[in-house]
Amino acid sequence: MRKCLEENCNYETTEEKYFYGPSFVNHLWKRHNISRRQYAEKHKTEEWIPCVVCGKFIAKGLIYQKFDKYGNNINTCCNKCKTILRIERGKLNGKLKKAAKQASKTRKENGYYESDSYKASNELRVQKMLEVGTYTLIAQKSNKKKAETGSAKTGAQKGHKTKLEKGIYKTATQNRTITMITNGTNIIRAQKANKTIEEKGIRKDMMRKARETRIKNKTTERMRNDGTFTRAMIKYEETMLRKYGRRYNIQPNYSEMSQELFREIEVIIFQFQKNLKCFYATNGETFRSNEYVVTIRQKACSVRYLDFYIPEIKTCIEFDEKKHENPKRKRYDKIREKQIIKAIPDIRIIRIKERDFKQNKQKTIIEAINFILELKSVN
Repeated sequence: MRKCLEENCNYETTEEKYFYGPSFVNHLWKRHNISRRQYAEKHKTEEWIPCVVCGKFIAKGLIYQKFDKYGNNINTCCNKCKTILRIERGKLNGKLKKAAKQASKTRKENGYYESDSYKASNELRVQKMLEVGTYTLIAQKSNKKKAETGSAKTGAQKGHKTKLEKGIYKTATQNRTITMITNGTNIIRAQKANKTIEEKGIRKDMMRKARETRIKNKTTERMRNDGTFTRAMIKYEETMLRKYGRRYNIQPNYSEMSQELFREIEVIIFQFQKNLKCFYATNGETFRSNEYVVTIRQKACSVRYLDFYIPEIKTCIEFDEKKHENPKRKRYDKIREKQIIKAIPDIRIIRIKERDFKQNKQKTIIEAINFILELKSVN
């Protein structure tokens, strides 16, 4: 609770933050016929602080309260006074720095820094700073500032560059090597290392691994030269073609939603033409993918797997999941489609998006069936 300090006045309020606001000023003028500044000067209340520039009294909660690094009060009432104070203090600091430089120059010329009194006082000051830990704090602040600005890294880089240019690293390494040879340190280290290797049995393992690597490299080179690799590759491809109808044991990825669509299409197609055979991932007799394989390069044995294909009428359906909407994947799909058309010139391809199938399954199935039947009627 705050009260007015004038005589015979019972005015009080609980709003401490706004006690010196418009309502209180109105009360002072109407009841006591005095201004806010006169009230502050008369009662010298702690809540009122004078501006260091213009001397105007301002409420403590509204003034720009600040102290400089020396602990001096630099409270200002407004931005204008704050700017004036900054300019004046800047000028004053500039003058003080110039005066300090001139005084230091004069002391140096007169030989003050070499006197016994200065040395004694300097030793006491250094000892006190060591006891307090001022040097550590200064170093910590300096390191933090260097880390933030990146000057430490650039300084180290410049130092390394200078040492490399002057050849300091090279000379230091040469001196260390010469010293080690002279003292026999390198021989002692080598003996210790050999002893440790023999005790742990590392040497035998190293020699065995090196021998196995040499034999393996020789065998690989011999097999490459006499065509063993080529014969094994051809045999593997023939076996894969005979057993599974493809050259490689690579299983393409597929989604459950695509298989649902393809099963529906197969059921409907079978009602119209029972002699048409559909190829897609999950309609085979084995656990392996039953997608139709198209060879696009005979020498490299490169193949492409078709999502849904009917060989009799050369109809292909490609199911595009969300990943196919990526620009990079779209470019790859175009290249892949060109390769498939080059391998099967008369092929017709329709692309069905996953989001379309999610929104309206029946419409998507009808579109696919119409595409297939139209192709058959044309052929």
